[in-house]
Parts: sequence; C-alpha cells; structure tokens
Amino acid sequence: MSALHSHEHATLPEMNAEGGAFYAAVTEQAIDFNEVLRRITHPHVGARVLFSGEIRGTNHGSEVTRLEYSAHKTLAEKHMQQVLQDAAQKFPLIGAVCIHRIGMLEVSESAVVVLTCGRHRSEAYAANRYIIDRVKAETPIWKKEFFADGTSVWGENCSDAADHANSPAHHHA
Repeated sequence: MSALHSHEHATLPEMNAEGGAFYAAVTEQAIDFNEVLRRITHPHVGARVLFSGEIRGTNHGSEVTRLEYSAHKTLAEKHMQQVLQDAAQKFPLIGAVCIHRIGMLEVSESAVVVLTCGRHRSEAYAANRYIIDRVKAETPIWKKEFFADGTSVWGENCSDAADHANSPAHHHA
C-alpha cells in the first residue's frame, strides 16, 4: 500500500495558457490526471496528449513489488522546466505540464505525467514524446526497484542504464 492516500494529490498552481503555460514539478503526492488536464484551457487548444509512465509489475522477467524514486528536486524541476521551454521552441505548443513523483510507489501508480496541448494532434504527440524522452534521459531522478525475491536494484532513467545494470555493484539483496 502506498504511503499516500488516494485523496492526496499533487496540487498544481493556477495557470493561464494565454501566451503559453508551462509547468514542471517533482512531488511526493499522487498525480491527479483530471487536475492536470484542467490546468491548461485555451480556445485555440485542439489537441491534448496525456502520457502517464506507470510502475510495471515485471521488469526483465522479475516480479517488481514497488519502486522508490529519489531526486535532486531543485535541479530536477529546473531541468524539466527547461525541457518544456525547449519543446515550446521546437513545437507550436499552447502549453505543457510535466510532473514526476518521488518516494515509494506501488505497482500501477503513475510515476510521471506529461501533458502537451496544441492546435493539432501531430504537434501535441511529437512534443509529448520529445519531453518524456528528454526527461527520462537527462533529469536527475533515480529509481530503485524492489523485487518479490527480496532483492533490489538501483536503476536510472537515463540512456546508459544498461551499462549501469551490468556493473557488479548494481544488484542488492
């Protein structure tokens, strides 16, 4: 069971999407999808793409019981905000939100959410993929997976996770 109750959700500041609303946060609270969706309203929005990265019950054939995320919160939020601004320069977005959880998460919980809003679906989808790929690869957020056999392993959100996974010090009992 999660340390958070279902009624405890990350609270997003009120945002006005006129001229673009871009918000990034790292939180210990559950992410409320409906609240995220309500934060960007604008008469020119024709497409919204909401991505949720969730905790899988298996990884590389092993049963996962939970994950723990840790972060350098200030640097992570700053980097995520920069990724959103970069996406706004690359794609014609009206707004975007990226929220990443930290702390202990149970299987099926959402660890990260990215919302992109644009006039058309093509830019909303492309920007969403761009944002999540960069956040996973570059943001100083780390995860520890706990397995049913009692072992745990520190993983990474970054592209060199395979190299780290092959290191002898990677697996822990």
